[in-house]
Amino acid sequence: MTGLALTIAIKQVPKLFGLEGGSGNFWQRLYDILIHLDEAHRLTFVLGVVSFLLLFFLEQRFHTLPAALISML
Repeated sequence: MTGLALTIAIKQVPKLFGLEGGSGNFWQRLYDILIHLDEAHRLTFVLGVVSFLLLFFLEQRFHTLPAALISML
């Protein structure tokens, strides 16, 4: 299960950085992300991190609010 979770996560990380997604196994994708990190789109990264933190905060503090919907907006 951990391997599947890592595979799914490594496929999503390039989107967080605004990079093109690589191909191959986990280690090839990780290497591709690391060598292209200098090409990352900073605004995309900041927006992704802020959205993730907002989602986490809303889930922890306000259980009744639709945190994913609020983060998306």
